[in-house]
Amino acid sequence: PSGLGSTLRQERIAVNPTGMLLPAGSRASQVSGGVTLDDLAQATGGRAGVARNAEGAAKLAMRAISETTGEIFALMAYVDHDSVAAGSKSDNFSVTSHDKVISAHWYFDPADKARLSFQLVTPAGTFSTLSPSSDINEGYALIEVDNSDGRHNGAARAVVLASASVANPIGLDVQSESAVELVVDLEGGLLGDTREPVLRAQFRGSAPITKAQLLATITHAETGAVLLKDLVLLDDGKGLDARADDGRYTLSLRELLAAGDYTITVRAVTTAESVFQANQIFARGTPIEPQPVGAGLVRVDVTDTTLQEGSVGVKPTVTGVGDGGGGCTSVDGRRDAGLVLLMGLAVLGLLLRRRGIDEVRRD
Repeated sequence: PSGLGSTLRQERIAVNPTGMLLPAGSRASQVSGGVTLDDLAQATGGRAGVARNAEGAAKLAMRAISETTGEIFALMAYVDHDSVAAGSKSDNFSVTSHDKVISAHWYFDPADKARLSFQLVTPAGTFSTLSPSSDINEGYALIEVDNSDGRHNGAARAVVLASASVANPIGLDVQSESAVELVVDLEGGLLGDTREPVLRAQFRGSAPITKAQLLATITHAETGAVLLKDLVLLDDGKGLDARADDGRYTLSLRELLAAGDYTITVRAVTTAESVFQANQIFARGTPIEPQPVGAGLVRVDVTDTTLQEGSVGVKPTVTGVGDGGGGCTSVDGRRDAGLVLLMGLAVLGLLLRRRGIDEVRRD
């Protein structure tokens, strides 16, 4: 966009492109002694991400912007469609009293803008007015509704309407302004790390949320192929889970995956037994009565990770199953143009989000 440089300077935003070149014929998961994006992210207090296409890169950029600007980020749904047939495509989710502002974010190829329109459907009605932060010409649409009075509580759906078939990917994030969040991380699985790969998830609001159901799905980071699904994370104080009912859920991935790059999606759903459990092992004072959360509260978190060959708990690589790179890596000495694309989308996302960050949002 014109005026990009001056806008960045006014907002005091620094953009730091970083290029990486792997040894010829190698993969990130096979480089002995190499530093992965996971390592860099953990060392700097951030997170790493892998994008398979422009829409995925835009989603990652917008997510990073939300975290950087201190916005409350609670993911309710996370969907990628490789294509969409003519007609309507709905993605369902649930809204509860814990969700104060609901926002649906769509990411698409600008070449398809004339074929697409969008709706957010809740028990209070159908909403199709795009937020001023949307930029259809750049492949970004946003619809927001205020739920401070709870009138949108219940079954809801984000809808894509296509006047003709769309062969390009369309991504969707449904977010909530809420104190309840799910944060997922993977430890271990790297050379020099003596820990086996373990998936850990923290589910909490004003206090840790216990007795919820957490399920993980693992896909190949580059192809999106589902490798494992419905893996259960437990908060029972057994095995690698340090304490029961502390809102920290655990799953060992020992010998489940070979070396490679993976995307892990965890979906947390509260049940009728789920409570905010403020009474933790280090807490002092008069015990606090656990407060019910209510059934049907959903949170999602997505993390990208690399498991390195020869690491503790990582299966030996099987021919044809190893990773083929992805994101902004480079293979066989060739630089990946995806790096340039990702940085461009990140800058665009910053401008879009900064434009609407002070907006008072009402439906």
